[in-house]
Amino acid sequence: MEEFSLQNLRSSERSDLLDEVAQGSSVPFHAGALDRSRPIEFLHRTRRFRDIELTRTTFNNYRGERTTTQARDLSAPRLVLAFSEGRVDIEQGDGQVRCAARSVVPFWSLSPWKVTVPERSSFWGFSIPMDELGLPHLLLRDLVSKDLGLSPLAPLLSRHMTSLAALPALNAESESALAAPSMDIVRAALALAVGDEFLSREPLGRTLGLRVMAFVRAHLTESNLTAERIAAHFGISRRYLFTIMHELGIPLHEWIRENG
Repeated sequence: MEEFSLQNLRSSERSDLLDEVAQGSSVPFHAGALDRSRPIEFLHRTRRFRDIELTRTTFNNYRGERTTTQARDLSAPRLVLAFSEGRVDIEQGDGQVRCAARSVVPFWSLSPWKVTVPERSSFWGFSIPMDELGLPHLLLRDLVSKDLGLSPLAPLLSRHMTSLAALPALNAESESALAAPSMDIVRAALALAVGDEFLSREPLGRTLGLRVMAFVRAHLTESNLTAERIAAHFGISRRYLFTIMHELGIPLHEWIRENG
């Protein structure tokens, strides 16, 4: 992942560098110190899969804000899913969420938002073009600034992001190939979060291969991790398991051996 780091930076010491990184995001915003009397900590990693931006950020004494002017720009609207590993406060519209570990909060580029981090915390961000997501705006609006951490597919989304970030360097074609199934996982998770099982059913079928990868990575250290066990977990045959992994260009036994 591409990396940008600022450690113990005083607000008077080139904090414009932090704002420059924020302006270069897929959803531009302004950033700086929450408390100007304290130093800022900011470690930011980015990886892209076609139009999807995956980020991992560790920060302290931080404030990020997308202004009304920025929200009215003509760029294609995007949805951001924030997966928190500590305290991160998110405000958008009438919604305010104090995130804790395992919180999952969507917010979008269509209206102003504010993110504040008063103490050292980390989160993953998944930025997605809303047009490609293909879900009704009214459905997404009802999810903005709500904690979806207890929704049925939130753990799957979290594992999927960490699996993507842990993949070795890929060529552009391979990274692009992972974009569509990643979009399907997000689509299914959001649809289930509002209780629409019909909208979620087809994406779940198309993302089976990536869900297998997430399961394998979560159980790599277990000696009984076999093709038979993986197939049984997903209710499919061993032959079909190898077929879907082949479609992803991943020899299952080699992948388990190399990542174990």
